[in-house]
Amino acid sequence: MTMHLTVAIMQPCMKLVIGSLMRFVRSCRL
Repeated sequence: MTMHLTVAIMQPCMKLVIGSLMRFVRSCRL
């Protein structure tokens, strides 16, 4: 039960982290 809750919380967090990482990598390449 707790596992389900953590996954629900982690998914949007991971999307935000990956999004910011991709932006960082893109700006570094430019």
